[in-house]
Amino acid sequence: MRGRSLLSAAHFLCVCATALAAPGSRFLVTAPGTIRPGANVTVGVELLENGPLQATVKAQVLKKAFNTTVTILEAEGVFERGFFKTLTLPSLPLDSVDETYELHITGHSQDGLLFSNSTRLSFNAKRMSVLIQTDKAFYKPKQEVKFRVLTLLSDFKPYKTPVNIFIKDPKSNMIQQWFSQQGDLGVISKTFQLSSHPMLGDWSIQVQVNMRVSTPSFYVGAGDLDSCSHAYVAGISQLSRLPGPAASD
Repeated sequence: MRGRSLLSAAHFLCVCATALAAPGSRFLVTAPGTIRPGANVTVGVELLENGPLQATVKAQVLKKAFNTTVTILEAEGVFERGFFKTLTLPSLPLDSVDETYELHITGHSQDGLLFSNSTRLSFNAKRMSVLIQTDKAFYKPKQEVKFRVLTLLSDFKPYKTPVNIFIKDPKSNMIQQWFSQQGDLGVISKTFQLSSHPMLGDWSIQVQVNMRVSTPSFYVGAGDLDSCSHAYVAGISQLSRLPGPAASD
C-alpha cells in the first residue's frame, strides 16, 4: 500500500503512512514545502512505535524541464525506531531560477520498501538579505559615522561575498567608496568622518552585493539630535535601539 500524505502546508509537508513491509508499521516524515537558493533542504524522519527497528531513508530534489527529470540534490541516512532525526540535503545553487522542483523521499527496511512519497516544492527566489546598521540615526557636522553591513543567506547563515559600499550626500554626490570589501562571518565594519560643514539632510549608504543594491539613509543636521541606532533590512528602513555602536576597523 502506497504512503498517503496527511498534511501539505506552505512551509512544511508532513507525511504519516502505513508501512509496506508489515501491517501496522508506521512512520513520520517532515520536510519543507519551499525551496530557496542557498538554503539547505532538511528532512525529518521518525519511525513510530509500530515501525521497523531501522530504516534507510533517501531524499532527492528533482528538477523537471523540457520533458526531462534530473536529480540535483540528494542525501541518505539510517534511522532507528523511537528517535527523531534529520537528513540534510545540500543547498540549491545561488544562481538557480524558478523551475519545477519536486522532493522525493523513500524509505527501506530490511523487509523491503517502507514508504515512497513525492511532493511539488514552491520556489522562493529570495537568495539573501542585507542588514545595514549605523551607531546613530542622526549626526552633527564633524561627527564620525560608524556602520556595519551584514550579509545573510536565506537560511540566515552568514554569506561571505565581496561588497561595494558608497557614501552619498543629499544631492547624490559620491563622497566615499570602498570596493570588494569582505569581513569575517559576513560582517563588514566601516567608519566615515563628516566634515565641519557637510551638506545637511538625508545621506545614504549604498551597498552593492552581486547585482543587488540596498540604500538606507542617515540624517545630518545642526540641531539637537536623538541618538538611537538605525537599522535597514531588506529594503525597509527603520529606527531601532540596538545594543551598542557598530565596531570600527
